[in-house]
Amino acid sequence: MLSENIRTLRKNKGFTQEDLASRLHVTRQTISKWEKGVSVPDADLLSKLAEELETNVGELLGAKLEIQAEENAVVEQLSRLNEQLAIKNRRARRIWKVLAVIGIVFIAIPLLLSIFGLIAFNYNGHSVQEQAGSTHYEYQDGEYTYSIDIAYDRRYKLVACGIDSPGPETDSTESGQFSTETYDFINSLTDMTDAKKLDKQLRSYAEEHGGTVIVTAHEGLEL
Repeated sequence: MLSENIRTLRKNKGFTQEDLASRLHVTRQTISKWEKGVSVPDADLLSKLAEELETNVGELLGAKLEIQAEENAVVEQLSRLNEQLAIKNRRARRIWKVLAVIGIVFIAIPLLLSIFGLIAFNYNGHSVQEQAGSTHYEYQDGEYTYSIDIAYDRRYKLVACGIDSPGPETDSTESGQFSTETYDFINSLTDMTDAKKLDKQLRSYAEEHGGTVIVTAHEGLEL
């Protein structure tokens, strides 16, 4: 085969690819492509190559050529080699395209579906559809009662929080029993996202400020 013959004869002559390229006035990459069978020299270069390697074109091509028809035979054989290389390259491109399609079908698409599924899961993580439990509290502070309803998922993340509490407009100035501090604390619970933490803070507030926390209703997952 031409590529193997070029490589073997070059090494037999003790030439590097750079040496042979310099003698033929081409680049080292060109010699490398010839030896790899990626491309072939044209008829003129093939003749010069044979001279530098001290052989003849026929032996370089790996075939016995008739002297009278040597030039035509060389051109014809080079044409066949170029055609074979073109077919080989087209097959290689088709194989890579098939591999790319397989990669998209079996790797990229499932990966994208997994990512979208994870995004959807996180997006719906606080939806009512994933509710796993609910608790109704009543916090009694003197004559005032604060009603707190929460719902949460299996990770105890709040999916809903509703509070019914007496407001500052309540007429309690004479009794002095209404606490603005308690009102502010109870309503701050709506900003929380963790049901267990809400439960703990509510009970800790009652211990520190007085009042009683009562669970009057409960469904599903317990805190």
